[in-house]
Amino acid sequence: MAPHAPDLGLQRLAGATSGAMLTHRRVLEAVGAPWWTLGQFAKDEWQDDIWFCTRLAEVGMPLYGDPTVCVGHTTDITVWPHYREGQWTLIMARGAKPFVVLPPWTGAPTGPVAGVVT
Repeated sequence: MAPHAPDLGLQRLAGATSGAMLTHRRVLEAVGAPWWTLGQFAKDEWQDDIWFCTRLAEVGMPLYGDPTVCVGHTTDITVWPHYREGQWTLIMARGAKPFVVLPPWTGAPTGPVAGVVT
């Protein structure tokens, strides 16, 4: 569970990572194969999850997310969603060392990454 995140119920999303995405078979059938593949937006780049969400919108399938579920996205970096003082932010890190916080924070964060960004 994302610490300090309000329980707002499911929220409509424009896009999301697909690492923890639950997808019904009828959605996959509506989108059509291939569901995930390399180079949808730029040659030799993985943007498969965003491309899949774009395809969902094109076929009229809504996408929802639960803001109380916190899932990191691991590539050569880890992207963590974090809820602080009524605002969602992203922390991008290599191991335990963050290098980007969007939007930038002032002061120290709270929650599972407390003390990581100062």
